Amino acid sequence: PQAPLSIFRGTSLKGTWVLEVEDQYPQDGGSITAFKIEACVLGAIRPDADRDGVFDDGDDQCLGTPIGAEVNAQGCPVYRLPANHFSLTTKTQSCVDVADGRVLIQARSVLPYSAQLYRDNTLVKEVSFTSQYAFESLAQGTYTLCLWAVNADVTYEQQCFTAVIGAPQPLSVLTAASADGTQWQVALSGAERYVVTLNGQEFAAEAGQQSWPFKPGVNTLKINTDLPCQGEFVQEWYYSPDPVLHPNPTENYLNVYAPQLPKVERLWRILDLSGTLMDQGVWNPETDPESRSIPVAGYAEGIYVLELIVADQKHSYKWIKK
Repeated sequence: PQAPLSIFRGTSLKGTWVLEVEDQYPQDGGSITAFKIEACVLGAIRPDADRDGVFDDGDDQCLGTPIGAEVNAQGCPVYRLPANHFSLTTKTQSCVDVADGRVLIQARSVLPYSAQLYRDNTLVKEVSFTSQYAFESLAQGTYTLCLWAVNADVTYEQQCFTAVIGAPQPLSVLTAASADGTQWQVALSGAERYVVTLNGQEFAAEAGQQSWPFKPGVNTLKINTDLPCQGEFVQEWYYSPDPVLHPNPTENYLNVYAPQLPKVERLWRILDLSGTLMDQGVWNPETDPESRSIPVAGYAEGIYVLELIVADQKHSYKWIKK
């Protein structure tokens, strides 16, 4: 060896000793014919008849345990229930903010069991049972459930499990008009199935992106789920295939509402009935995507024409200045 074996003097013999030999000289060969470790012991050898690692004249409180049996620090047998001895079933909350979750314990055999349920390291409840038990009225969250049994003089080791009580998500509905202004674009989340009432017509829808066409005039959208406690979404949207001028007649401002127009730059012009240009401007859809307000307070009373030029298409609408 490259180092003297005397370095192991005074080292505890407990454990597994392994001898590794590496032959770094391929010119010759050899083999190990024998290997042994001799121990020099000073003083009396302490007894451990059952070989459990706990001395009989010391901490061993359970002499004569079977060879190879698992013991604790006092030399007493450790009893464990099988890993699949308990069956756990959880039930989520029926709705948001309704504490009616449930954890059901079912044991494979009848024994005097104890159970402790914790949430955030705080004891929620401790109970005793013989075959099954259900923790009721649980709020959403993550719980730790610890189980054990004491049968006569046999105490089974504690087993701990994690139980998660879920809850339905809140109803979420996001709406917008399509780029051409002709459809309702809706994003649904919080459930798997939705009941949609659009302009008095009821139908079912699934989570995700949905598109439904507008009708001319006022459109009413109502959405709910199979769980009434998730709430209800209601929205109204006015749609016209032509721009809407309001108020009309007007006194100070002429508001032009046209979400259905293409999202390109638009030119607006105001003319009197003789065709004389009174005013004009550019309508930028980036800053005013759906409507534009035009000041008209300085106009004389009478009838005027609003021209909208969009993508080389001209549209004319009459309005009244009062």
